[in-house]
Amino acid sequence: MSITALAPEQEGAVLEALVRRAQELIATHYRVERHQIGAVLLDHDGNYHEGVHMEAMVGRASSCAETAALANAVMAGAVGKLAYAVAVRHPKPSERDQTPRVVPPCGLCRELLLDYGPDISVVLADDTGLRASLLSELMPYKYVGTKWAHEQPAATEQVAPR
Repeated sequence: MSITALAPEQEGAVLEALVRRAQELIATHYRVERHQIGAVLLDHDGNYHEGVHMEAMVGRASSCAETAALANAVMAGAVGKLAYAVAVRHPKPSERDQTPRVVPPCGLCRELLLDYGPDISVVLADDTGLRASLLSELMPYKYVGTKWAHEQPAATEQVAPR
């Protein structure tokens, strides 16, 4: 299956399937205070890349589900081929509403996803249902630093000693 230039009705079916997959992922792996969010990325070749939120005792050591899914996409060679991303939050047992819901990526995840998938769309949910939005539209002024400004030498090239 190729995920490019989908008609609106096709895109709707793809978004629903992506959300279902993320809901199933977090339903399977949910642990109170450990894994609350599941993320699924879909690449243009139709491959899914999944990840769960990893909570840590030290909050800064925690990582988002999108980061885990992106790491799996990188390992699968899908960099630059990412079409869609979705994250679903599982409610805690103490919450009145026990419906898993789509959540938008946080600011850090927006930056990271754009670094590896500049054309990626994210799945959003509102009162009218699901929709996809280009992540670059949600974050039009992405940070652009100089860290990757110079090409790195290929692994086979020798680097001159200092």
